[in-house]
Amino acid sequence: MVIGAAADHFPFTYEGFNAVTLSTVSKKSRVVHTYKDGIDQLELEGFDGVGRLVLGVIEKIVEK
Repeated sequence: MVIGAAADHFPFTYEGFNAVTLSTVSKKSRVVHTYKDGIDQLELEGFDGVGRLVLGVIEKIVEK
């Protein structure tokens, strides 16, 4: 899935940092978010999955 120019990592890469955006795909993620969004737009399962992935990557880096 291609993420648009508003991806979270763009400001960091613009400043010269290596960065990525992690995203989940689901029914809720197919909606373009606006300032009117509420807490119901968040997906705890997605946060959990991305959090586990990030922790796994950090653990692999620390092992080296």
